[in-house]
Amino acid sequence: MLAALPRVLAVVRADDTQVARALGTLGCEVRVCHDADTGMAASLTCGIAHVRGAPGWLIALGDMPGVEPATIAALSHAIADGARIAVPVFQGRRGNPVAFSAVHLPLLLALDGDQGARSIVQSHAVREVAVEDGGILRDIDTPDDL
Repeated sequence: MLAALPRVLAVVRADDTQVARALGTLGCEVRVCHDADTGMAASLTCGIAHVRGAPGWLIALGDMPGVEPATIAALSHAIADGARIAVPVFQGRRGNPVAFSAVHLPLLLALDGDQGARSIVQSHAVREVAVEDGGILRDIDTPDDL
């Protein structure tokens, strides 16, 4: 993300001081979410609220480190070109990260629980952005996933 965007905000759990320090050293702005244990939406709304004046947000997941900078840039450009939601697609499959324009600020801030922004993506028009990036489909949950 740092290779493709002018500003990157990383939201971390309060007990993730080592991760926060590493991300800060790399150049990310780091925000601690004290309610992270209540679900994915807590971290998402914590970050969005912190940068609510932005023209849009690209929501990336920490367990998907293989997304290419070109994909990040393409999603960012889609929002800049007027898309309200931009989703990457590789070989016919939608993946992550997902970009949202500021139009969706109220819906993003109203999220609750552990579903993230999936409900917004499912209920609104989406611009699919074709990418040559299998990293949008690969998440790392265990050491074996590496």
